[in-house]
Amino acid sequence: NVASAGTYNITFRVAGYSGGSIHLENQSGTNLTGAVAIPSTGGSQIWTDVTVNNVSLTAGVQTLRLVTDTGGFNLNHVTFTSAASASMNTDAYVRDGTYAGQNFGSDPVLMVKADGTSYSRQSYLSFNLSNYTGPVGSATLNLPVVSAGTDLAGMTVEVRLVTDDSWSETGITWNNKPATSTVLATIAGSSMAVGGTVHIDLTSAVNQQIAGDKRLSIALIAVNAAGSQRYVNFGSRENTDPAARTNLSTTSAGLINGGFEADGAFTQNPTGWNTWSANGVNDQDYVETNQGGHSGSFHLTHWNSSAYQVTTLQKVTGLANGTYQVSAWIRRGGTFYNSRMEISQYGGTQVNVDTPNSTSWQQISTTVNVTNEQLQIGFYSNAAAGSWAYFDDVTLVKL
Repeated sequence: NVASAGTYNITFRVAGYSGGSIHLENQSGTNLTGAVAIPSTGGSQIWTDVTVNNVSLTAGVQTLRLVTDTGGFNLNHVTFTSAASASMNTDAYVRDGTYAGQNFGSDPVLMVKADGTSYSRQSYLSFNLSNYTGPVGSATLNLPVVSAGTDLAGMTVEVRLVTDDSWSETGITWNNKPATSTVLATIAGSSMAVGGTVHIDLTSAVNQQIAGDKRLSIALIAVNAAGSQRYVNFGSRENTDPAARTNLSTTSAGLINGGFEADGAFTQNPTGWNTWSANGVNDQDYVETNQGGHSGSFHLTHWNSSAYQVTTLQKVTGLANGTYQVSAWIRRGGTFYNSRMEISQYGGTQVNVDTPNSTSWQQISTTVNVTNEQLQIGFYSNAAAGSWAYFDDVTLVKL
């Protein structure tokens, strides 16, 4: 029973040796997710989460069918979570010349045009990010093109940051419009088509504003040579067609249970994390409260009464490509032949960060350039009997 129509992130908890491919379809047979790749996890009880983001579902009771396209694997459960959407509570275009003192905040379109005096338009948008308590994994500006001039291909539109958030939808005019600053993206006319939607990655800008005043304001400005048919109209929030309204969609930062507090109890199967061990048993890593966490009560522990090799890992999917910083806090004691954080499967060579030999909490960090919308974070220990390592407060942030 879907409470309300919208977009949802769907997570499949899977394990298996061979991997494969699945998709989710509705009762009419419509493929809702496209092909979802299921990786080999290295064992029938070595679990991992695979998430597909922004799946559109209608409201009400409905029958969904999970179809295995290739391979074979175990499925533990499927979860549905609403994909967060930032609230756009301010948008308007402004017009120069004779209309420079007029407000167009109630118009159903956001017009962008470079032309002669009295015919140029620029559009301003502001997004309320107050519901976000931490960085997002991705943020996408979705601009539905509702109409355009015949020379749309000759246009170039810049998406610019606006640092002054004090303007209002019903008060902004060409005469009092705020100044623009950094160019966040450039939209070529060839990438716009009436009836289509332009998608712009604003992850870095959104995360900066979440850490700041929790409001992002931007402007859409044509920088091409003047032309009466070089214009584009995007749908405003007043558009009568909900599908034609410009919006900012976000996905979670992707990393699950980085503080190891999600289960609230001792567990050898912490939410979001999986285990590889040299002997195929997952009794060498677990979440506990012994000596407390770096923050909170729980932390991840590597320990065994015999010599051991173990990796605790999490694959994060659905990321916007770009540079990410991965950080974690660690303390350890005993004899370690190797102890490191491993970052892999991001489209480049595995990055290893050795952990410091310290019994007090120390932070380790590295950056990688994600080119395939995913990465895997692992903590590897090769240690003598009785040696211990604690891990906590793992974070993944797009820079």
